[in-house]
Amino acid sequence: MGYKSGMGVTPMSRGRDFSQSSFCEKLINTTVDIMTSKHRISCITKSSTGSEPHERITSIGGINYLRDDFNPRWSLSVERAISGIESNELEFYIRKQSEVVKVIVAEWKGKKYLKTEKDDDQPDGLLELPEC
Repeated sequence: MGYKSGMGVTPMSRGRDFSQSSFCEKLINTTVDIMTSKHRISCITKSSTGSEPHERITSIGGINYLRDDFNPRWSLSVERAISGIESNELEFYIRKQSEVVKVIVAEWKGKKYLKTEKDDDQPDGLLELPEC
């Protein structure tokens, strides 16, 4: 059965009439999973004091192509990026040649850090990116 104007039924309503207030209240109060926001990392900021590769990256950054202001770049601390990945709020990736490589959270000696899913222990894929 197709959608007809005035029926009060859409494909998303599954035959329910949206004019019924109890249904509308349930729909409005329903918790909906938030879609993960994906971002391409195109640069990093390195610490001058980190001796281990796991400690060198302090922030990540990239270009937000959807913004129309004069500063379309974004930057995020590694701690905030890790938090966003672990909460499924954020997802990051890099482009290596023509391949898209996902960025994940790893742990080394009890400290969380970012690396690509193609990296071994060290975050080589991210360390190869230019400085922001």
